[in-house]
Amino acid sequence: RGTARDPVRAAQLYRMVCEGGASTGCEHLAQALKQGRGVIQDEAAAERASARAKCVFQASLASRDLASCPGL
Repeated sequence: RGTARDPVRAAQLYRMVCEGGASTGCEHLAQALKQGRGVIQDEAAAERASARAKCVFQASLASRDLASCPGL
């Protein structure tokens, strides 16, 4: 039912929405990087994605610009 799972495409989409300012995309990307799902496993990149997720979420609550959030 639906389409076949594509972890590589999923990771690409997570990165795209994370860079666009969606904290959930950053969290999903962090998990993919941590587990090596669709991307090469990279703990440091997973930590950066997780830090961005937290910053993006906090920025949304405080109506701050995302420019203060770390990049990937």
